[in-house]
Amino acid sequence: MLAQVYWGADRHDVALSLYGLAESKAMRVGARSLVSVARAARAACLHLLGAPNAGPALAAVSQPGARGNSLLLRLWAAGYRGLALKLAGDPHALATLSQAAELAREREDHYRLIGALVHLADLALQDTDQPTARSQVASALGLAAASGIWHFDLWDPATARRVLEFAIAQRIQPAYARAFLDRRQLRDGAAASRHARADGVPDWASAAARQAGLTPREWEVMALLIEPVRDRGIAVRLSISWYTARTHIKTILDKLGVRSRAEAVAVVLGHTVPGTPKAKD
Repeated sequence: MLAQVYWGADRHDVALSLYGLAESKAMRVGARSLVSVARAARAACLHLLGAPNAGPALAAVSQPGARGNSLLLRLWAAGYRGLALKLAGDPHALATLSQAAELAREREDHYRLIGALVHLADLALQDTDQPTARSQVASALGLAAASGIWHFDLWDPATARRVLEFAIAQRIQPAYARAFLDRRQLRDGAAASRHARADGVPDWASAAARQAGLTPREWEVMALLIEPVRDRGIAVRLSISWYTARTHIKTILDKLGVRSRAEAVAVVLGHTVPGTPKAKD
């Protein structure tokens, strides 16, 4: 879950590290299906980062069998693998992302279906197949508008901008597409500036987080949680005791009404990440 949060915040470097930890843990417990998901996610992150070892990482990714795997795990694996193949220019990307879209429809998972449709639309645009692109974009934005979704799975800033600008040009949900781009630009610009307002609330904080009543010191702690920094690192960075750092974190979770740091980061960054599946072999 935490890796998805950082992916959604365009922190693919942090997400890459977290997916690496997830892969190691899955290998230790023998959860082969989760290993496949983590490897596919790592390959996609490496391509998004433009890493030179992205190719070998993708070559190590295998498509897991459906038997014994949860629908969500199969969906995750197909989505991440499809994105990695697309970024690598592999012709198998179309079939894999189409599979992800079908699995998302079966699960009635709009968050992940929208992501698959956006990438399928981008592939159609690359092939100059505008009718197919229009159909995919109309389906994606129709779902987003109906569900009130302002973020989607497999977020890739370059792809999202191309597809949303195409939607605006084609007058497909133009108001929603413009608002989608505006919200993202506003959030990204605010997050990059790390500028605090006069009341001590950072500009990068979501509307919901601003209403939580965090103190200026708690916002400093929250900013370090986003990086992410562990408890003792927070204590060192802010010149406070480890106990005080832990107390601030507990207070932040209580004020935001969440149970974990991953949920706190998601709330503060302004997007929702669906729950994680149980490990299944």
